Amino acid sequence: MKKWMSMLVLSVSMAMLISGCNTNGTNTTNQVTEGNKINEASGEKPAEENVPEETKTQAGEEQVISNKVPIEAVSEVDFLEGLNLGSAYTLETADGNVDIELYAAAEVDENGGFVLDDGQEWALVARKGDIIYPLVGCTYIQNGGLNYTVYIDYDQNEMPHILVEIHSGSSMSYYDCTYEAQGFMRETILDAGNVNVLYKF
Repeated sequence: MKKWMSMLVLSVSMAMLISGCNTNGTNTTNQVTEGNKINEASGEKPAEENVPEETKTQAGEEQVISNKVPIEAVSEVDFLEGLNLGSAYTLETADGNVDIELYAAAEVDENGGFVLDDGQEWALVARKGDIIYPLVGCTYIQNGGLNYTVYIDYDQNEMPHILVEIHSGSSMSYYDCTYEAQGFMRETILDAGNVNVLYKF
């Protein structure tokens, strides 16, 4: 009798244990399923998929947007008539020298500087042999002037740059002109038409 009772208790215990395991497994499955339903309803992706888009973009797929425009070469220099040369710099490149020349409709003093009025015509050109690239075509500048800086960028395979600065009254513009394989390119860095320069050194 005792042996029979022991066998009965053991059978009942095993049945309860198996039933509990199945119930726990079902609850876990239900939790995962319910969790996925919540994610789908809210539009959220599972944790492993919820990654910012920028981290998924391969470096080679990134596009660099630029507003560079080509500067058309000219052989005629009619727009330089009446202008005087005030500054020149010879830029040495792999395919020959390029002369950067600054002109203005102003007299040049004994030190090579312009004698400026309230306003005059200016022009900045790059001359390569008989070809001229008008970096800045003949432009009237009032109460201001045109300056430029020539440099090479070692982070761009020593690409030559001519940084152009124009101040005229309440306007201020900066252009980056680069000498590349296809010729000169110009990119607008700043073009502000209503500014008040508070200080410049």
